[in-house]
Amino acid sequence: MLGASRYRSSGGSAPPSASGGEYMDPFTGASRYSGAASTPTAASSNFQDPYTGASRYSGAPSQPTSPSSSSLVQLKLLPMRHSSPFKQANVEGMRTKVFHFNDVLRNEISTTMSAMYPEEISAIEGVFLYLGQVVSDPSTAAQNIPDASSVEAILQVIERWPRDQRFPVIDLARLLAGYCPGAFNTPGTKRRFLKVLTTAAEWNTPWTPPIPKARETNSYLMLRALANIYQDGSAYDKMFQGDLLAVLDQAPYETFVLLQRRALATLLFNMSTSYLQTPFEIPQRNQHLALILRASYLAPSFLCIQLMTTCQQVLQKEKEDSETVYRTVAALGNMLYGMKANKALLSTTQSADIASALQSISQTFRERVETLVKETNSLL
Repeated sequence: MLGASRYRSSGGSAPPSASGGEYMDPFTGASRYSGAASTPTAASSNFQDPYTGASRYSGAPSQPTSPSSSSLVQLKLLPMRHSSPFKQANVEGMRTKVFHFNDVLRNEISTTMSAMYPEEISAIEGVFLYLGQVVSDPSTAAQNIPDASSVEAILQVIERWPRDQRFPVIDLARLLAGYCPGAFNTPGTKRRFLKVLTTAAEWNTPWTPPIPKARETNSYLMLRALANIYQDGSAYDKMFQGDLLAVLDQAPYETFVLLQRRALATLLFNMSTSYLQTPFEIPQRNQHLALILRASYLAPSFLCIQLMTTCQQVLQKEKEDSETVYRTVAALGNMLYGMKANKALLSTTQSADIASALQSISQTFRERVETLVKETNSLL
């Protein structure tokens, strides 16, 4: 559909097919979504994000900002304070795809009402113009920065477009979140963003195999877009985070392909960097921890515990991809570091469950995660 210009929703080379991480985009033929994967190397203080290549998690801890953190032992990898947003883009290819689909919808009598309205076209063209400037030259002082009305225009299009056509608009939402975080500061915008994306990804519909490729793609892009909400310096939004953790608690991890699992792990990691800036309330902290442990065989108790719960769920279930495990353990390590710095305590049962899970992970992915697991264990 794009001719020689191919639109990819992610950058870099494709991972081995055996991992299930690469698949042809069923809508574009030669144009494909592919998760880039440089071969994972042994854990070190810096490592490349396999989606972005040069964009790296920085393992070197920055200077402690909390007075209480001065009592913590200096670690080599933890805390990892910087988020890893998904900001790679083929802006012109994405624009071509969006407007091609709009033409298709407009010219078909049964879908003509789904096509973009003139004001939406104007708003989305403005977003593409801005992205074209900042992606090609991040140092440029771009004009007409998108705002909450731009977010709303994109969300309205996502709401109307059919499942098979909405994926490039969801991907546009990812870039808007990545490059225009200020557009989401209007009260309620993040919560509406989450609601529309989860509906577009059919998140709450039963995940009965075989999963249609369109749904698989939309859910993967949803997770990447949400990961971009959490960037260095992003304001903490209690209501949004509570909603998001409830959504992630329903993640059908067993049905996810590699790209979806890595996107979820990156989202959990980015959330953990936010915790280092602004500690979550105890229920959210606990849920996040439990979600981490699900993707590792850990199981503690509820906004900080919620996040830890999600990480727990990932760690319990991930048996194949060391990069997914590494990101999730990094999220767990950040959470434990932040708790220790803020004198927040785990229960004896929680500590024991985490230690057990980390031992299991270390045995399965020893070469990749050994150092990070040791540091995480030292924070218990």
